[in-house]
Amino acid sequence: MEERYMLVAKRFAEGKMSFPDFDIEQTMHPEMWSWLQSLLSDDIIRQPNHVFWSKCHSRQALESNSFRVKSTVMTFGLDSTLGQARAHDIIGNLVSLAYPEVQLKMPYTMSSFDLLQSIGLDCIGGMEADKIARDIINTVPSGLSIKERKKEAKRLLQEVFHISRKKPVWIQEPEWPVYEGRPMKYIRTEKINDEAQNHIFIDLETGATRTVFDAY
Repeated sequence: MEERYMLVAKRFAEGKMSFPDFDIEQTMHPEMWSWLQSLLSDDIIRQPNHVFWSKCHSRQALESNSFRVKSTVMTFGLDSTLGQARAHDIIGNLVSLAYPEVQLKMPYTMSSFDLLQSIGLDCIGGMEADKIARDIINTVPSGLSIKERKKEAKRLLQEVFHISRKKPVWIQEPEWPVYEGRPMKYIRTEKINDEAQNHIFIDLETGATRTVFDAY
């Protein structure tokens, strides 16, 4: 059975997860680094002419960090063009050792938060809702153009979060409620005063409702 961190690394290698979202996931799943490190075997390290190095061009960078995968990636960082290229070169080629069928492709740079803003769905937010939104966005085929990616992501998110026309306008950061793993449907907003309001949501399967207080 594949662990989530394996799927994260695989999707990153295939270009289906952005650099910002990968950075979030690696923080949430630090065990991914131990797994990646285990793929860089002593046999590969000892042999400069190993076939792995004909694909991965970061031997010198890894060697300067005692062949520690995480240290090497983090030394270059994930927020620069060089760091992103280095990270994908190392992680992508290590992943291909475990998944030979993987087609390596550079990830896109737009985070899920940026994408939500660009398609007018930045009303979606909160710990559980963010994770669901990221997972949905990461299912969008990476081969699509940016315009097509946005269109498909918007369609899927509107379907899962039950968004038609009405959506909450938050005073604070969004806290879209999730019930038993399912995003609830926004119903209405009840104003309390000029500085506070309640957002009303419902779970379409059970009829359970939830009120989210929102204020300055």
